[in-house]
Amino acid sequence: MVETKKIMWMVKKDLLVLWRHKPRLISLFLFPIIMITLFGYGMGGTISNVPVVVVDQSQGPLTDATLAAIKGNSIYDVKDITTDPTKGLQDVQNGLAKAAIILPTDYDNLNTTSQKSIVVDVDSSDQLAASAIIPTTQGIFNGINQQIAAQKLQNTSSVAVTTTQVAGSSANPFQSILNTINLQINKLYGNIT
Repeated sequence: MVETKKIMWMVKKDLLVLWRHKPRLISLFLFPIIMITLFGYGMGGTISNVPVVVVDQSQGPLTDATLAAIKGNSIYDVKDITTDPTKGLQDVQNGLAKAAIILPTDYDNLNTTSQKSIVVDVDSSDQLAASAIIPTTQGIFNGINQQIAAQKLQNTSSVAVTTTQVAGSSANPFQSILNTINLQINKLYGNIT
């Protein structure tokens, strides 16, 4: 009980001193606001122009649309488009690029029922770049996957599925159409020199 009275007396005395000296009172509230604003401004912003390498092993309209989507995104700075996957991997390991987006050889063949596996090798030593590249790449290929699914659904207009067939079956008959592209992300660590 005696200790709380001493603490309350000290708090009252300090508040009285602050009240009598207005510049201290103003700076007590103003400086934390200024520091929070400056740190927030300095730490904020967007990531752009991250160097990437695209490994293009297929030729066709889907590849061209994918390359245009990658080049059109402000996060990527496409340093090289090559046909050799090992060169793309070496560029990431040597620090010339933060990611290598590898398109498979059958990327433009939409007639196959197998999934197309896109491999993205990301340099995880730069966490900011990796945290920007991975969701952006997933978003690009999800959009491409939806466009492919819409195109395949238009091409399969002869397939008639009633609502009772879809509700009665355990698997969706369009599941193979909707999951055309599989994105595999490999996190690598570049050479530390």
